Amino acid sequence: MWEDLFKESLRYAKDKLPSAGMVALGYNTNIDAVVRLDTKMIERYLEKENVKEEEIRDMLEKPKGKIKDVRDFLCGILYYMNSGGGGEWLIEDKGTFEWLDSNMKGEYKMGGNCGIMSNVLSNLGVKVISHAISRCELQMRLYEGNNVYIATENGLKSPVDAIRGEDERMVHYIIEFRKGDTISIGKSKIVSPSANRFIATYDPANTRLDIDKSFRKEIVNNLDIIQSVILTGYHLLNKTNYRDRIRESINDILGWKRIKRDLLVHTEFADIHDKEMLRYYVEMMGSVVDSVGMNEDELESVCEVFERKMRDKHADTVFLNASWLFTRLGVKRLVVHTRKYSIALTKGNPEYERNALLFGCLGAATRAHKGNFSGIKDIEDTNVVLEIDEESIKEEDRLNKVVKLDNGIGRFKNGKVIFSPVKYCENPVNTVGLGDCFTACNIALISI
Repeated sequence: MWEDLFKESLRYAKDKLPSAGMVALGYNTNIDAVVRLDTKMIERYLEKENVKEEEIRDMLEKPKGKIKDVRDFLCGILYYMNSGGGGEWLIEDKGTFEWLDSNMKGEYKMGGNCGIMSNVLSNLGVKVISHAISRCELQMRLYEGNNVYIATENGLKSPVDAIRGEDERMVHYIIEFRKGDTISIGKSKIVSPSANRFIATYDPANTRLDIDKSFRKEIVNNLDIIQSVILTGYHLLNKTNYRDRIRESINDILGWKRIKRDLLVHTEFADIHDKEMLRYYVEMMGSVVDSVGMNEDELESVCEVFERKMRDKHADTVFLNASWLFTRLGVKRLVVHTRKYSIALTKGNPEYERNALLFGCLGAATRAHKGNFSGIKDIEDTNVVLEIDEESIKEEDRLNKVVKLDNGIGRFKNGKVIFSPVKYCENPVNTVGLGDCFTACNIALISI
């Protein structure tokens, strides 16, 4: 059954995408510098910075969570290597950023939720207006395809024509480590129990959620052809400005909706660690958008701020908590995407939603399998090569015990629920931006 439904979603995408309207995307676009960890090099820097074993022990118990100097950066690597987890710390000192720029050479890629989704949609043939607060040359040249437009003081331009040479680069250093990577400090050793990454982010513009005035202007100017708006990047906000920035976003959305009532506005519930900020964002943004998306960890975080506990992250539990949130927010649709399955709750057409959900899963699988993709042909190839994850079917069985599914579609009190399995990629080429890829492909179809 599922293989036939995956093929159907591809047929639907090939039929509908050529006539898709424009998508506007905000707000966080940046440069990713992907660095494969060189353990010997890190040992040399630890020695040069005179980082002692006692300091490392203290840091492992109480990590700083931010970077004010080179020592903090090195300790961040050790902290996440030791746990095998992944995480992100902001660089608060420009001198440290300049040190990383000289010493942490990596492969430059498009980064940021907005930037990654812009490239995905462009490669699918969908025209996009992409928000880029920094229009430095490197950032602009990381855009792909011929369908990206950047809002400038002189209207919409291609990325190359929009270059503003004096702009500062916003760089996220993604330090990738593998299982078994070992760093020695004195008589101690830190051995990574699993592969993961530590991200050191220098991004003052996006952490303020600066919104380009030209972007606002061009959305209004092009609402007749804009089909949907996807807003992300709120996880970068800080305690000093989050209320003002979220209110600005809400005012923008309300203004667009006054002009075009049927505009689909989607936001991804970000990984906001501060509970006060997260609650404010969910309540305020959830009151004005049509559609929300998140992964299972983000759903759990949202539940916690409303004093609701998820007992696990299996499909039945996720559905019960997602349906509670769906009802509380009153949105038209809500999507939870995980590595084993995806679930959508909707008040709309469940067959359209199923096609969009399956296509989103295929897009993410293609990015994992190939590293990227240049068009729908790559997605078709991936669908043939990869098989459905067996764990997905177990999750479907779990969900089927709490809501009866027919070809992945069920009904509950306040709407319909749609389940999608995923395609299994044993050795992913890329693990960054899979959720962004899912969301871009999903929204591309749901808003047609």
